[in-house]
Amino acid sequence: MRARTFNGGNVIRTCITRAEDITGRQDLTRSKVQVKSVHNTPIEGLWHWLSETCGLNMKDTIISGQTLGIYHSESPVHKHLFLWLWPKIVQNIINGFVQYWNNHIIRTQRAKENMSGSTPTHGFICPALPAKDVGIRVDQAVLDALRDEIPTSRAESTRWVSDNFAAAVYEFIGSPALDNMSKGWAIFTTMVPYLTIDDL
Repeated sequence: MRARTFNGGNVIRTCITRAEDITGRQDLTRSKVQVKSVHNTPIEGLWHWLSETCGLNMKDTIISGQTLGIYHSESPVHKHLFLWLWPKIVQNIINGFVQYWNNHIIRTQRAKENMSGSTPTHGFICPALPAKDVGIRVDQAVLDALRDEIPTSRAESTRWVSDNFAAAVYEFIGSPALDNMSKGWAIFTTMVPYLTIDDL
């Protein structure tokens, strides 16, 4: 379990329960509403900025490796190298976007109840200034105890191949930066000749 904390509080999801099941009047107000992705305007608006900021479509870039004959799915070495390299590249691109997005200034709207005229990061660091702080304080020892009940570590559950699989080869080719989608397949091509099935 991993919780992100700001000023000792944890980011939580808030739910509103209307208890129609108790009143027997479920027909008046539904407790859940399914919304199409295209109607989820905050996230749909965010994809536009992600695309504009990164400048490339991640899916198209990744698929191009097979289309251009660089990646061969029948090769165990190619499979392992893909799973070692591309998650790192994609995560770095997303991390860069998160930094950009959380530090962009939201336009000032004087009639808006929530924060405006500042950055999302500022809102998390100083929640009492633009809004009411409703963070729930949770002792880190409690989080650690809950995490200890999960038998698989976070690092182990979020990787597909050993971290050491291609680390030596990556270092040998000069440890190029993994923050540019357009260079991903060039790095892949440079590393492949130095890996064999014995490295798996």
